[in-house]
Amino acid sequence: MQTIRKTGLLGILLTLLWPVWAADGEEGNAQTSPVIHGTAGHVIGYSPLSMGESSLPATLIPEQLGKPYGKLLILHDSDGGIASSGLVETLRLSLPESGWTTMTIALEYPDSPQLYLVEKATETNSTDEPPTASDTGMEAEQDDVPGSAEEEADSADNNSRVSAALAYLNAQQPGPVVILAIGEAVPLAISAASQQGEDKAQIWIAADVSLTETPELGPLLDITAQDVGHKNRVAGSRDVLMRQADNQAYSQRRFIGAGHDFNGFELQVLSTVRAWLQKQFAAEGQG
Repeated sequence: MQTIRKTGLLGILLTLLWPVWAADGEEGNAQTSPVIHGTAGHVIGYSPLSMGESSLPATLIPEQLGKPYGKLLILHDSDGGIASSGLVETLRLSLPESGWTTMTIALEYPDSPQLYLVEKATETNSTDEPPTASDTGMEAEQDDVPGSAEEEADSADNNSRVSAALAYLNAQQPGPVVILAIGEAVPLAISAASQQGEDKAQIWIAADVSLTETPELGPLLDITAQDVGHKNRVAGSRDVLMRQADNQAYSQRRFIGAGHDFNGFELQVLSTVRAWLQKQFAAEGQG
């Protein structure tokens, strides 16, 4: 009986101590094994673009149809990249099968400055006088607006990157160069229109641009997202302006229920872009 009791007690003791030993073993493995936060992976079509003495991260995928229709420069949004999942990846990998060479380039966007006003409450100061600059923590000069110089520098740098990409594409096989801009990249596309040649064809996706006059562009496809039961007033104003100007080269497609990133609507956007490109340039590409 004593042997059985000792064996039983030993089993209970082992059961209680096992989680502790297991945790110690896992901690030891965690200390000796490297922690992998993420991997760069293999980017399909990765092809750095030369810019003077430096190079710019970019991708280039030649057309895979055997009938080259043209070249498409895809400009990603502020939260995207040259091979980001979603719209960028879907468009750049799928459109070469329709005869379009696709290119993406790395763009830099400034971080939005976050300013917080902190009220300082003191027991000695009970007057109703307005707080001074030192009281609110805003002692900086008016000219030193956070982010303003950085935004101008990034904008100029992005313009140079787009120019280098267009110069490269224009030097390649003949055919139109179409700019597809997503979100905050749309102003860059408008500025670069003069470098596209005669067509100046562009595709805007999720543009947040209010137009006061018709831009000097050629064929333009404007793809917008719209919440269910709500109107996208900015996109609606662009559509009205183009109608009033009788711009036959402008067309707008609204995706009801899509968000700003068109998550879940990538294939519908791809189908719309492909059909529009086919309509605009198929005849030229076949010639």
